[in-house]
Amino acid sequence: MAHAVAVEHSGTTTYARTMGTEHTDGLGQAWDASLDDVRALYDGWASDYDRDVVDWGYDAPAVVADRLAGLVASDAIVLDAGCGTGLTGSALASRGFGDVVGIDLSVEALDVARRRGVYREVAQVDLGGVLPFDDGAFDAVICCGVLSYVSDLERALTEFLRVARSGGPVIITQRTDLWIERDNAATLDRMVASGRCAVDISAPQPYLPRHPEFGTEILIRYVTLTTTAEA
Repeated sequence: MAHAVAVEHSGTTTYARTMGTEHTDGLGQAWDASLDDVRALYDGWASDYDRDVVDWGYDAPAVVADRLAGLVASDAIVLDAGCGTGLTGSALASRGFGDVVGIDLSVEALDVARRRGVYREVAQVDLGGVLPFDDGAFDAVICCGVLSYVSDLERALTEFLRVARSGGPVIITQRTDLWIERDNAATLDRMVASGRCAVDISAPQPYLPRHPEFGTEILIRYVTLTTTAEA
């Protein structure tokens, strides 16, 4: 039987779900579980993940890579936060990006990503905490298909902006249902009003159009943040 899980750690809530036997059921729900359960979930899905999401029509990695290619040169140093099995890293590589660091919670997913040969390095990192990088370490940060699992959006974005160089883009995605449920627009408005960043938000776009739970009901927004001169 499919069910969903959530985990409390470092003052944040990170959401994940267990899927049915074919990873198709329960993808839009969440409740309590341990961090080890979340890690085990995606470790167990790593070998089938690419096939499943491609079958569901997932094209967010290509969209994010195209957006980044329009903002920075291909020699940019990029952080792929929540890289998973490396689908976004592969999309970046196909557009000429050759200096990409991937981080994720799942060791098994990172093993798949490492074998792709598109990352300078990969590391196991919890996105709910402080990232193990210096201020301004990257020319750009991307986080594609991951923030569904991180309830404290402002904390995550603050870290992404910290490790991005001044003026460097941070590109994220968020599901439209969670955008409303978590009032992400208010969070971004607050960050802009505080002078920390400028924000560009896309209209809703297809997310998993061939997934039975998502289809045309749950879409995705692409958001680009850049630090402002005052930040």
